[in-house]
Amino acid sequence: MKLRLITLITSLAILLFPAFCLSADTARQTFDAAMQAMQAGNYPEAERGLRKVLKLDPGNASAIVNLGVLFAKTHRYTEAIDEYKKALSVVPDQPEVQFNLGLAYLKQNDYDHALPYFRKVHDLDPSNQKVTILLATCFTFSGHADQGIELLKPLTEANGADPAALYFLGVSYTRAGRANEAKAVFARMFANNTAPAQENFVLGEAYADATDYQKAEQSFQAVLEADPMFPGAHRELGKAYLGENNHREAQKELEQAIHSDPNDADALLLSWRDARPDRALPGGASLPAESQRSDSGFVGNLLLHG
Repeated sequence: MKLRLITLITSLAILLFPAFCLSADTARQTFDAAMQAMQAGNYPEAERGLRKVLKLDPGNASAIVNLGVLFAKTHRYTEAIDEYKKALSVVPDQPEVQFNLGLAYLKQNDYDHALPYFRKVHDLDPSNQKVTILLATCFTFSGHADQGIELLKPLTEANGADPAALYFLGVSYTRAGRANEAKAVFARMFANNTAPAQENFVLGEAYADATDYQKAEQSFQAVLEADPMFPGAHRELGKAYLGENNHREAQKELEQAIHSDPNDADALLLSWRDARPDRALPGGASLPAESQRSDSGFVGNLLLHG
């Protein structure tokens, strides 16, 4: 289980603003048809309809916002950001648009730009736990882990706390250099279903994300001691060794990962790149972002639905 794949319930809202500014019944019908296509997942048809509406009424907030939603749903985040900003120029301070704009930046690992939009939405509704977690995540990954901790701790004090809040609190502690508190939080996550290998795997990934590769190495070794067949453990231990510039041990672990799973593309590419740093990958392939662990790439790997 890779906790970087924790699912946050961050689905992009389809903002059904009233089509109050449409200049003709035809435009209104086109908008309604576009929204039906959007909800049915027929994005090309929905895009054509929304663009047609905007030709008739360039300032229609409903069409602008929902075109942004469509771009986000089809992973065109830069275009989505442009549309959301246009929408805010027409209907300022709409929290749904600010939320979607923050999320589009977050999808690009741009925490600094995402942060002020989540802050605005949080200020309007401090009780919204989803927004609080996202705001805390932005603080943590933009170098302000203490502020992330301050937001997340109240969400984790009760029994049955959201696993996402617990996980990001642990990550925030790790980034703040508070390793013992991080370990305690991760232990809580698995208190009802103790699995030492799983717990250490999560802890290792958090250490690696914080670029504390020595502690990451120790955690992944603990995983393999508890469960020598734990999926991904050899690969992640190899990554930790790469972070320590211990290429010999890295190759051993990556080769073991490939032996365990010949289809592990991440391990294959890392092994190839480490063994042949001056050679291109086969077929001109590039190393996946997941394999190039960086300070800013961690949250981008979350399954943020929408």
